[in-house]
Amino acid sequence: MIWNSVPAMTIIDLVIIGMVLVSLAVLHKNRQTVRQLGIISSVGVIHFALLLIGSFYLLDILIMHVLPLITSHDHAMQSMEELHLNWSWVVFLIAISVIASGLTHLIRSVVPKIVTANSERKHAEVELVKAHAQLEVRVKERTQALQAKIIEHEQAVEALQESEERFRNLIEGSIQGIIIQRLEATVR
Repeated sequence: MIWNSVPAMTIIDLVIIGMVLVSLAVLHKNRQTVRQLGIISSVGVIHFALLLIGSFYLLDILIMHVLPLITSHDHAMQSMEELHLNWSWVVFLIAISVIASGLTHLIRSVVPKIVTANSERKHAEVELVKAHAQLEVRVKERTQALQAKIIEHEQAVEALQESEERFRNLIEGSIQGIIIQRLEATVR
């Protein structure tokens, strides 16, 4: 059985302590998000439970490796067995209860915020689609108005060019008429 293998138990204890430390580090790293979401108390409760579990396994390692330096190896192993048989269920009952409480509070705190944020996002998407459609209609109307103005301008330019051409022809005709009259007058 695993009770007889100090190295195996040490590895198990170190893995559990490592997982607890990683969990605590992740919670610490995300403390700004925790503050923003207003879930400090929930995370604090979960922190406490993780520290309780980590402390239990740290105590287990100390009993396995330090107590034999002070007392006999058999007494240390008996103390470790008593720790597991008499106290592990208490520690884990408390830790699980505290974690369940923290998670329950966390869910009650975060889920409504997620639902609200999701509905606000959907509402914003609907408003964005409406605004996009209105913008497209406005752009189409403005484009049509500008095209009409361009056509009107082009027609005005054409009319002006035609007037200019007629005026030029009229002037040229008048000048030619005057020249012809003068030539006729000088010839007579």
